[in-house]
Amino acid sequence: MPDGDVLRKCPQSKTRQLSSSLTTNLGSVPARFLFDSHPYDMRIPIDIIYAITDQLYLPGDSQPINPENEKALQACALACQSFVRPSQKRLFSRISVSDYNVERMSAVLSSSPHLGGYIRILRLSFSLGSELLESFAQILGSVTALDTLILESAFVDRSLPFDIAAQSVFTLPTLRCVELRHYQFRDPFELESLLRPSASLRKLKLVAIDFGRDKDVGEAPTSSHNSSADFNINSVSSGHRLILESLNLVNMKPPDVKSMFQCFTKVDIKHLTSLVFNRGPITGLLRANAGSIQDITVGAGFVIESSSEDRWYEINPETLGRENYLSTLNFEVMRLRSVLIALPLFGELENLTALKTIRIVLWHSLDRDGDQEPQEWAELDARLTQTRPVKINLYAYFDGPAFRRMEPTDVEVIQKWLPSLSSSGRLHVFKY
Repeated sequence: MPDGDVLRKCPQSKTRQLSSSLTTNLGSVPARFLFDSHPYDMRIPIDIIYAITDQLYLPGDSQPINPENEKALQACALACQSFVRPSQKRLFSRISVSDYNVERMSAVLSSSPHLGGYIRILRLSFSLGSELLESFAQILGSVTALDTLILESAFVDRSLPFDIAAQSVFTLPTLRCVELRHYQFRDPFELESLLRPSASLRKLKLVAIDFGRDKDVGEAPTSSHNSSADFNINSVSSGHRLILESLNLVNMKPPDVKSMFQCFTKVDIKHLTSLVFNRGPITGLLRANAGSIQDITVGAGFVIESSSEDRWYEINPETLGRENYLSTLNFEVMRLRSVLIALPLFGELENLTALKTIRIVLWHSLDRDGDQEPQEWAELDARLTQTRPVKINLYAYFDGPAFRRMEPTDVEVIQKWLPSLSSSGRLHVFKY
């Protein structure tokens, strides 16, 4: 039977047991006696080796690697030569770098350049230490197959401290996700110039990004505009147009979102399939994406910030129109009131003809004796009853003094406060 078939027949528990025995017994049994002592040089099939390392760190896992699993992978890398490369691929697939470890990581990648090819998710956190920028740039120049890049400023409203060499990472054909946190750009054009060389970029997350100049920039910069990414822009075909699929806006002020919407010409944010935001209204962006958007998430701390009479911000019953593809509407909020405030942003709910699921995640205390909260639940019940017969999934994690989880009585209370949805069979309440 081929090695791959053996692997598929092997239960995960056996694979974990094998991994555990290899890592826990290395201290008492030298690795060379396990793999190199046989005269015919017996070896573990590579599929089994990758199964072991995959169990310790599954590809695509969004969470940081468990410290115990990290130690186990380090032990696997020392077990024998066959384990070195698979273990390194997992150990270096997700790297987080800040001032305290940037010089050490730069030295590692300089001495072992092949490790840069294993990095899939890279997070760099800059502070005021300009003397370390060369090390940060060296790390950025070492990656060759990066999927996700996260750049974070340790100080609010900071300009990106890049030179041209460091920005070459944005030209990688593998780069699909970029996250920028707490940076200030001169204007939306500077941000667009940074992103435009990323031909494969599909997901963009912006956290508290600010534009220093006037928000309503009327025209694109001329060739004399001193953009920090001019070198990369000139290397990209003038016909290149980057179409984003997912846009995540966290603590982004509506005027800044509007300026991006108006100024971006080479980075398309008008054909999104997924949108996340926690500041509103951004009606103009919703209206422009009505023909493509499929998934919308209202994030924690949602607030309405603008009272402007500008039509771009205007909450309109026809915001998404009658022809739309919105199938999932998510609310991940601290308070039920945020859901009620956000619902009007999407216009008349009966117009959402493609909507299949409304998902609500609540993180707050359940006040059974108060008067205000039952009224809010009754208002939510009335609002959601107006929609087409879609499924309503409600996940709740009620934080008491010890962050207790929901109890069966909590579910009963919620069902009581949402009588119309409960009686229709559309409501599903889950412990979160």
